Amino acid sequence: MADLAELRPSTVAEAREIIDAAVAAQTARARNAGLMAVRILAAGEGEEAARLREALGRFAADLGAQAHAKGERLRRQVAGA
Repeated sequence: MADLAELRPSTVAEAREIIDAAVAAQTARARNAGLMAVRILAAGEGEEAARLREALGRFAADLGAQAHAKGERLRRQVAGA
């Protein structure tokens, strides 16, 4: 194993990029697993299931608004380039 003092800055930066990518992938998987669990619970009956369905609807609408806003920013950026 290399001594930390021997690591080049580029090696450290590359390691950080790999770690950041791994954390991002885990975060995405955890978020998707959580959403799946909520969808399963929302498929049930009763007040709690209805509340979860409403929350999922708001979440989806918010996610759609974020995507549209990102798309609009990208279109403006490309048009200005």
